[in-house]
Amino acid sequence: MGSIKKLLIAAFIAVIVAAFVPGAKAGEPDDSNWPTKVTFNAPVQVGDRVLAPGTYEFRLTSGTVARNVITIFNNDTGRWVGMVMGINDGRVDTSKMTGFTFQNLGAEAPIALEYWFYSNWNRGIKFIYPHTQSVDSVAAVTNTSAR
Repeated sequence: MGSIKKLLIAAFIAVIVAAFVPGAKAGEPDDSNWPTKVTFNAPVQVGDRVLAPGTYEFRLTSGTVARNVITIFNNDTGRWVGMVMGINDGRVDTSKMTGFTFQNLGAEAPIALEYWFYSNWNRGIKFIYPHTQSVDSVAAVTNTSAR
């Protein structure tokens, strides 16, 4: 009787563990997370972070509530850089490719990411910076590649 009880307990634990495996895979990128790789050849400010030159992957966080939180991964080092928050924004022409729009925050500051739109989506993310930083101009969309 003792070995049957142990077998049942082991089977119960295996079922419980298997129930959590799909949740672990939810963090993997798919099109709903807007996985976008971009290479910067100069420092870029994204929210409160300054990214050094290199290749990065931007993704929306999984879920349905906080779809304005972005995770950033450094593809050169394979490390997670952090998370930044933006606000939801929209565009009319969804035929445009994935792109970033930048703004100049002044001579002493790195160029700052202002908008991120994903290919064929009318919703995007706008990044807000303190009012003490002056906006001189808006730069063009970069050449990015979505997975």
